[in-house]
Amino acid sequence: MNDSEVPAVGKQVIVACAFIHHNFDGVEKIFMPKRAATKKFMPSVFELPGGQLKF
Repeated sequence: MNDSEVPAVGKQVIVACAFIHHNFDGVEKIFMPKRAATKKFMPSVFELPGGQLKF
């Protein structure tokens, strides 16, 4: 199952994430998307973009 709302208890999960930043006219910006308020797991939390990898 590939659902971030279901904990992977006892399973190895390989994930990747990105730290995205850019300098806009001397102002350093970081891309931090916010999870939807409707998510069951960690709603409305800012996180790095990423996801699970398949072997």
